[in-house]
Amino acid sequence: MEWLGKYFIETQQAFGSKAAVAAFDRLGNTIACIALIDSQLPPHLMHRTLDDVPIVTPSSWDNGVRFAEAYTYICSKVGISLAPDCPNCDKAFKDSTYGTILGITFNTVTQQWFLSPKKLQLLLKRLAGPLAGDRLSITEMQQLMGSLNDFGQMCPLLKAFRLPLILHLTSYDERPGDLRSLTHQAIIDLRTWTAVAVSAEKGLPIPHRPICPPPPTHSALFRMQPGLRTYVSTTKNNQSALPTTKVWPPSTALQQDRSGSVLD
Repeated sequence: MEWLGKYFIETQQAFGSKAAVAAFDRLGNTIACIALIDSQLPPHLMHRTLDDVPIVTPSSWDNGVRFAEAYTYICSKVGISLAPDCPNCDKAFKDSTYGTILGITFNTVTQQWFLSPKKLQLLLKRLAGPLAGDRLSITEMQQLMGSLNDFGQMCPLLKAFRLPLILHLTSYDERPGDLRSLTHQAIIDLRTWTAVAVSAEKGLPIPHRPICPPPPTHSALFRMQPGLRTYVSTTKNNQSALPTTKVWPPSTALQQDRSGSVLD
């Protein structure tokens, strides 16, 4: 902005701006993407959340080490300070099979995860009140649901025990002082959450997460035309970057099973 013959610029984001997070995230995302390219690490193995950049690779790969070196080098060149590596593998560490990320400790050797004592204590504290019959305000209920949603990301089976709690949250009025006790079914489901949370202190199996599949290499299209069945391959041939198309008569066409996949 120009004013009185001078230029004025903002040196920091305005507090509470909705665009602040996205503006902050641009630089971190750019650096992470450059490090991905330099290390040739598949993007689905990086699980970045703002300034936290965890990556997980098979033990036989060296891409993880190369990514860490590239990321550290780029940050040093642009003047970004990184947290020093923690000897206990908490928050900042690299090339380890054990570590704590965002309050959750992972052990890839035993394939278990643990809730950190601090995070577990906060979760159990928020669970104890409503289980004892305390009435909650809408803010307290929102805090409880936020903690459950965060914890439930590591326990997909707990998604089946959220509906009564969500319905209870949506039943609140906006007027101040609206305090409500949980419904009977919500309390029963909350006991399940509590039992799983207590178990997380000793360790729970890391849930299966399907990795991001590669782009489809081919697809089958069937024309509603007698006599011909068309198979369109999106794989590139050696001579051209254009997709190749092959047409077979019905007698030699590929067969398709009930699930829609193409079978030889």
